[in-house]
Amino acid sequence: MNIFSKNNVFLIGCIAFLVYATQFFYYVNWNLTLAGRVSYLIAGILLCLFLSGNRKRTYKSAFHHVIVLLMVIPLLQTFTKVLIYRESLFDEKELYTQLITFLFFFIFQAKQIREEDLIKAITIVGLIVFFIQIWQISDPHSAVFGVYRPDDLDHGREMAEERNNLYRFRLGTAFITLFCFYYYWGALQKKFSQKNLCMFVFFTISIYLYLTRQLMVASMFAIFCTFIFLKKSKIKIWKIFLVGTVVGLLVYQYASAVFGELIEKTLKELDDTNIRVLAAAYFWERITENPIVFLIGHGPIDDLLYLQEYYGFYTNDVGLIGEWFLYGLLWLILYGYILFLVLKKYADMIPLYIKLFVFGTSLNSIMVFPYRSSYEFFIWAVVLYIASLYVDTIPRSSSITKK
Repeated sequence: MNIFSKNNVFLIGCIAFLVYATQFFYYVNWNLTLAGRVSYLIAGILLCLFLSGNRKRTYKSAFHHVIVLLMVIPLLQTFTKVLIYRESLFDEKELYTQLITFLFFFIFQAKQIREEDLIKAITIVGLIVFFIQIWQISDPHSAVFGVYRPDDLDHGREMAEERNNLYRFRLGTAFITLFCFYYYWGALQKKFSQKNLCMFVFFTISIYLYLTRQLMVASMFAIFCTFIFLKKSKIKIWKIFLVGTVVGLLVYQYASAVFGELIEKTLKELDDTNIRVLAAAYFWERITENPIVFLIGHGPIDDLLYLQEYYGFYTNDVGLIGEWFLYGLLWLILYGYILFLVLKKYADMIPLYIKLFVFGTSLNSIMVFPYRSSYEFFIWAVVLYIASLYVDTIPRSSSITKK
């Protein structure tokens, strides 16, 4: 195999992009200023690849208009930012460079990138994340990924939050792990093998090590709903029932040991006033203050920095409400339309793991919206591209292989 072939070089570039877009797995000494400058270079490269793409190999996919809308709708809030809040468009540069990530969809088309190669690239990054988690939990004092930055430590904070007697490292890579988790579960439904089982176990452990309650619950629930998304001829209910029973018994037996502190924290938050509830109430009040911001959003206005510093209100913590505040109702309608296309209109054509990923992340969306940053935009460009390989009915090169 020629590792320097055009296809392999491009996929190595995809891996490098994911590593970069996650701030090198939130490396503690990541230089934000230099990274910001590099983002312009990356955006320029993506634009050049898009503009120089082989138009003979591109086609108007069933998801073509979705990608265009994903890039356009977030820009509507510039009207609010400039004309209502009188703020500079210069502050929008980060958003512009992030949205360009969706061009990967069209670049994949032009390069005729294969499904299995994209899965391989994401799996490699997912495994790197898993081994980082294992290493840092085994030797937390040497941790350098997903820990608080030196400025935060100067204010007396520990290097990371503790949950369930483990450090919770914020690697910023959850959706990479989720993609791999659902893919290898789907692979197990097709073929039971040691490789598929090991990979599924790795990514199941990885999800637990994020120590995020809603992530665990949504992922397990999505797995139990597998039979909903399988064609009747392919349903193997006994397998799903067996796995569900075994997992259920293990959870029941070891719940206090594995999930004890997480359960206690959840119960405590139900008794206390939850900061997320207060943030959601505040952002909702701002959303409904006039019909313009209701429809197209406020955008990343300067007020957000004040709210984060003095009240701990983050749009990222309140999922759908936070996204509504930023980009308006049209942004949420588009997300609902994507759910409709993948889970309803084209459900019979799209692979199980793509449907599970879209469904599972939708369960989380009330608290964690599925796409908010460059690396998440990349994952969704991959998801919609792979879905298009199965939905679009045009003649295809043999280099694009359905699995």
